[in-house]
Amino acid sequence: MKTQMLLALSMGILGLNLSASCAAAPSAQPTTPEDLAQLPRTSQDSQVQVPPSGTDIPPKHTPYPSPTATITQTPLQVFHFKERCAILGSALPPDATGSLALDTNEGLLLIDMQSGKRIATLMGADRYVFWSYFPLVSPGARYLAFKEGPPGPGDAVRWLHVVDSAGREVTPPTWQPEWDVVTGWTDETTIEIVAESSIDGTMVAFNPFDTSTKILTPPFDDFAQFPDPEWYSRAPIVLYDPSLTIAAYVAVETHGLFYRLWDVPRHSELWRSLFLADSTDPPSWSPDGSKIAFSVLPSGDPPFTGQLTVVGRDGIVSVSVDLSSAKDTAQPSVAASMPSWSPQGDRIAFWIMRWGTDVDTPVTLAIIDLATREVTDYCVEGGYNTLIVWSPDGQHVTNGHRVLSLADSTVYELGEYGPPLGWLAPSE
Repeated sequence: MKTQMLLALSMGILGLNLSASCAAAPSAQPTTPEDLAQLPRTSQDSQVQVPPSGTDIPPKHTPYPSPTATITQTPLQVFHFKERCAILGSALPPDATGSLALDTNEGLLLIDMQSGKRIATLMGADRYVFWSYFPLVSPGARYLAFKEGPPGPGDAVRWLHVVDSAGREVTPPTWQPEWDVVTGWTDETTIEIVAESSIDGTMVAFNPFDTSTKILTPPFDDFAQFPDPEWYSRAPIVLYDPSLTIAAYVAVETHGLFYRLWDVPRHSELWRSLFLADSTDPPSWSPDGSKIAFSVLPSGDPPFTGQLTVVGRDGIVSVSVDLSSAKDTAQPSVAASMPSWSPQGDRIAFWIMRWGTDVDTPVTLAIIDLATREVTDYCVEGGYNTLIVWSPDGQHVTNGHRVLSLADSTVYELGEYGPPLGWLAPSE
């Protein structure tokens, strides 16, 4: 495992200066409940329900004004690092609500976070689910999007499903032959999908509520191309902001892979990373699309000190922090993995990775508070490249196995489930 981590980290990984705390179509779309009732289910034993008529369609996103292209770099900032190891609690957090989507050996499950009981089997284990490196719940925590069917090309039946927190279909299942991997939502109405057999960064923006589609052809020629489709489930894709005018991607340069932020209408670069990008560790847009977090790692020989950089959609760096304070003598290299924004956009959760000896060191959960300038390591063990999911109220985070309550630094065992795909708010 250590060798694999080093190989991945040599390509570049994210970083921070922490404060540790231990403690998923038919061309004609059916629109009536009767039509919906005739649609194929996600699996033979699916518990997904058809919604009543009058589905609540969220408002469209109001586009941001186009920024002025400015390439800037900001000096590293001092963040206070601390450990606050979480204590073990029983059952589930008493104040947890909503439902959690989990990719498990039994299939795609929806778990009620008050009782811990299964709400629905959204898809059986016989229908493939990508272990997603991207949250598949909309920014407002109202909808879960997921793909049913095997990966890659072929004649197998595939569907894109959109459900609510009770597991009910809110739009008719659909699929188009030019689609491949679902990478999440850009806003409350738009799902971003990798174009089928595309290695140049072509993406599809699909609105499941009005079925409109927009092909997003990359306007740059230095995109990091990966011919193996398996990479699509990782990060060699283009991640757009809600207005679909600002693109983040991994660029190929003569001496490595680097992140770039690109203004599509102006066809100009807004920002580029000075350090290497980890092509298996995607950046993360804030819920409102105003900022994006990148994890990077210096090139050269170890020991390494990773950094976390937060860049505005205008290309201005607002946070640039290293992880020096998270080092120890036996593990002189440190980096961060899988940044995940809180729903309020005021904190970022991530995994701390330390290495340097032959002994594997546990990967632990940390959270950076952008207001207090603290990074806290909660000593909750996780895994490299495992998605971190926040509760809709921002009071809990989970890796699918454990739930950390931030109010009292208590960690709760969720069970032997798989990685999380998102946490939905209770249905109104």
